[in-house]
Amino acid sequence: MLLSIKQQFKLQWDNLWQFALIMLGMFVVGFIIVSVLVATGVADTTATLASLFAVLGLGFWFFGVGAQMSIGLNNGITMSRTRKGYLAAHYVVSLVYTVAQCALMLLLFQLDRLMLRTFFSHLELDVDFSVFFGWKVLLLVVVAGVVVASFLGALLARYGKTAFWILWAIWMFTFLVLPRASEAAAESGNATILGMIAIRVVEFFTSIPLSTWKVLGGVGLVVCLISNFLLVRKTAVTN
Repeated sequence: MLLSIKQQFKLQWDNLWQFALIMLGMFVVGFIIVSVLVATGVADTTATLASLFAVLGLGFWFFGVGAQMSIGLNNGITMSRTRKGYLAAHYVVSLVYTVAQCALMLLLFQLDRLMLRTFFSHLELDVDFSVFFGWKVLLLVVVAGVVVASFLGALLARYGKTAFWILWAIWMFTFLVLPRASEAAAESGNATILGMIAIRVVEFFTSIPLSTWKVLGGVGLVVCLISNFLLVRKTAVTN
């Protein structure tokens, strides 16, 4: 177990600093955008946009967590590691490294506010994305992000391209097709079938109270954990 954890720290080390650089790069891009908007007179207020870009960079990190689960599982098993040992080590190291990524994100958030006060002290801070940096939100992001990303990675390891295309289709339909159909239906007033479906889906999810979402989220994480274990146990090794 300890050997598996040690190996996981080494395996994911490159991911840690590479995705940290991605987060830093996105932070710089965000601050450049704010600076250009202010310099050109497009905006007469400022926003912690660079911090928001850093949050998006954290999203890329979770892609790395899922990829590590998908690719590293086969390698770990072929190196005589047990499936349970690999899974436990993956979770431990992924959680530790995700906390490190969040720590960097918090530092960038403070740097963002400092730079805005330094370079644009004459402008009002109109939008502050500090809601993303509370400890409760970060704790949820760390746990949920690692669990869900690992579950998706296990799905890809178990079912390969089939799982990839199904997940891709669900993503496209949920975040691109339905929102656009709902917007188009609202603007035109035409009750198309797809537009009505989109409107009903949005109404359904927005009607669910926050307390219910918390319960559903907790149940969902438990289901992902159990499913992840079952998927890893049944995944065949390929040479």
